[in-house]
Amino acid sequence: MKKKNGTHASAKIDRGGLGPRGGMNRRSFLRVLGLSAAVLAHPSGSGAANVSVTFARPSLGILPLDPHQGGNAARYDNLNQVYDTLVFADEQGKIIPNLAESWRILKDFKEFNLVLRNGVKFHDGTPLNADAVKFSFDRIVGIDNHAVAQWRPLAKGGAKIEVTGEYSVKFVFPEPYPLFMRELIYACYGIMSPSYVKKYATPEDPWAKERMAYDACGTGPFKFAEQVPKEKVVLDRNPNYWAGEKGVVKGGKVMPRYDRLLLTAVPDSTTRRIMLEKGEIDIAGNLPTDVLEDLKKTPGIKVVNFPLLYTATVYINCSKKPFDDVRVRQALAYAIDYDKIIHDLERDMVLPLHGIIPQGMIGYDPKRLRYSRDVAKAKTLLAAAGYPNGFSTTLVYAPDRRAEFDQEAVIIQSFLKDVGIDLKLEKMDYTAQLARQVAGGHDLAMMTFLAGTGDPSPWVYSYLPPDVPEGSPQYSFRWRNAKVIETLHKALTIPDSPRRAKMYAEVDDLGMKEAVVLPLYQIPASFVIRNNVTGFKYDTLRRAVLWEVDKK
Repeated sequence: MKKKNGTHASAKIDRGGLGPRGGMNRRSFLRVLGLSAAVLAHPSGSGAANVSVTFARPSLGILPLDPHQGGNAARYDNLNQVYDTLVFADEQGKIIPNLAESWRILKDFKEFNLVLRNGVKFHDGTPLNADAVKFSFDRIVGIDNHAVAQWRPLAKGGAKIEVTGEYSVKFVFPEPYPLFMRELIYACYGIMSPSYVKKYATPEDPWAKERMAYDACGTGPFKFAEQVPKEKVVLDRNPNYWAGEKGVVKGGKVMPRYDRLLLTAVPDSTTRRIMLEKGEIDIAGNLPTDVLEDLKKTPGIKVVNFPLLYTATVYINCSKKPFDDVRVRQALAYAIDYDKIIHDLERDMVLPLHGIIPQGMIGYDPKRLRYSRDVAKAKTLLAAAGYPNGFSTTLVYAPDRRAEFDQEAVIIQSFLKDVGIDLKLEKMDYTAQLARQVAGGHDLAMMTFLAGTGDPSPWVYSYLPPDVPEGSPQYSFRWRNAKVIETLHKALTIPDSPRRAKMYAEVDDLGMKEAVVLPLYQIPASFVIRNNVTGFKYDTLRRAVLWEVDKK
């Protein structure tokens, strides 16, 4: 793909090569959405009409078709349909087989032996084997892109992948790396066809990075048909998908129930709404809260929410007075009306948060202590701690982290005033807020946290003091509890299991009883879907499950 004036020239891409495209008038926009008879024709060329599903978001993301070149949530919607990863995760966050049907972890998390499925083929017809898996991981290392998850820096630090048989590979690490199986779930670890990449390789671009940014060839339930960069990606049902008609992976991918998937960019939210109401698109994401409220009342349309591993909390600096007293922290917890924030400010578009471990992650417990507003109890606790007349403190927050924090900081200020606490609000950009937290200069801090791997360890590390292994001065409540420190470090030495989940649950239970953090809510992803469409899901790692969709 040649550049023009320093940027990528726009192009329409298909299997045959590259070519120019025109502007976005109404006619071409309809073509982008695949609503013309030509787009709806059967991919095999029979001309028979088939079922297509159109999924619209504001953007298709950056470099949407290469699993090894960075990423964002919108881009995962594209990748997840075309590429399979070695393992997957079910709705409870449990790691389950995908291209790897089994694995063994040896040498205290230094060695991971995976056995691949036999009989899986890439979209170009070539077989999936151990050499193909190694090729993909070598390609990640070969592409100098900082946005790729952890494999490139790990490999630079001595980690390696070895072919141990036609359908088996081994990952070896110089030091224990217990999170590796979680990281294998990432979309950026999608396995690519080596023969397809090599077909377009050049001496200047040995990994076909330029081509594969706008093309694709994986083993997934859909295969690439065409793309108009930044406007649409058209995917066809993979008739030879290895999972079969009924699927062979419990909780994993299955054969799609329809023939063509159109992933489209419709930047304007009003346009997305109108097109959804007219039936020109089937599923729409990223609509504003007020629009979602209106669409709940619209016949023929439903609004659905899916929990993300994404939370909003108030951090308490437990190392500073008066927050080193558990009674003061508990008073803060009882002063806040969490349900009012959820109902009145978030309009019931967020979920209650029980502890800091969110729904969809091992260790989550919906029965975990969740404080509710009790002004009298809060005042009693403050008096017992020696603050019958309250005290003054400061809450720092960054609206660029979450816009709703502006309103929510004000209502939290009013809640604390009712129990005698004078809360000053200090708004700043997120970089400045982090610097304040690293220095330990904050009292209270509003934060959001978004999961990467889906493992609880990065979340519960907030319970570790900054001066112990794995503790972070940014994501820390600066609370010191010997049992918690011991438990969290021990949890990293055992594989995923009910025992490990119980250990994380015990830590979160204790953190709530000690009120070292104020969990506000869990942030979901909201989508609007026409009533004739069923089966759509959005998993906790921000990936659209479009292969289970059915359209009547």
